[in-house]
Amino acid sequence: MNIMLILLLSFSNLYSYEDKDEEINKNVNSVVNLSIGFSNASSDAKFFEKYNKIIGGFNNEIKTNPNFSFSTKYEFKKKYRIGYSISYLQFSMYDTFEQNINNSGLSTRLVNEDFKMIDFPVLLMFEYNPRQRQQFKTYGGIALGTTVTKMYWNEEINTYDWDKRKGGLRYDELMFFPIIRLYAGTELGFDKEEKQSMLGGITIEPRINYVFRKIDFFSVISNQFENHVNSLNESFWFNNFIFEINFGITINFYHNKKEVQNGNERNI
Repeated sequence: MNIMLILLLSFSNLYSYEDKDEEINKNVNSVVNLSIGFSNASSDAKFFEKYNKIIGGFNNEIKTNPNFSFSTKYEFKKKYRIGYSISYLQFSMYDTFEQNINNSGLSTRLVNEDFKMIDFPVLLMFEYNPRQRQQFKTYGGIALGTTVTKMYWNEEINTYDWDKRKGGLRYDELMFFPIIRLYAGTELGFDKEEKQSMLGGITIEPRINYVFRKIDFFSVISNQFENHVNSLNESFWFNNFIFEINFGITINFYHNKKEVQNGNERNI
């Protein structure tokens, strides 16, 4: 919720801006941004409902690791930029628990769960940047693309030969899902005369991602739970909303436009 509030405030600041943009330079500006950040995902309640009640696990949280992003943007029109972005996000869950195999409680199994999901969102960006040529810039945009998801799930189960529950590698594969992103940010420029500096500034950028991801995650082990086959074969939405706040640094590249006057070319 805090990230969403920051995003809303950033967008409101965009439209409160009066057009007082001064032409510091007339070069076409390409920007590269490298950033690191923190993310939080909204896991569907059905995942943990099945995991806790049927599988028997105790964990109720998927942890997130720091994320990394690379993007490049090109100013194709005053105040507007297009570009692309590639990110790396990792989610993980580890759990160890002991279960009774039957009602007597005399036979038990030891279960170790190892789950990892890595997202590589690849997005095309369209951005509104009214303060492109000022030292302090506020911008916002929308991005569309695909996230490549590496899904990994391994179960280690120490149990008896006659037990139906068996361990094994459940997932180790790539999946593809559509993604949409809304973002807004502020760039704090290092140098007021940015045309003289390749190093642009520091960026603070909150993001909201929505991944159209629906999976039948537990179907691979449904045959080990006779009384819950239908429930475990159900598909559910998983890690759809991903909230990020990223801190980065920009590098500026300038390409001279050429203007023809009286048959002569000159750089502007």
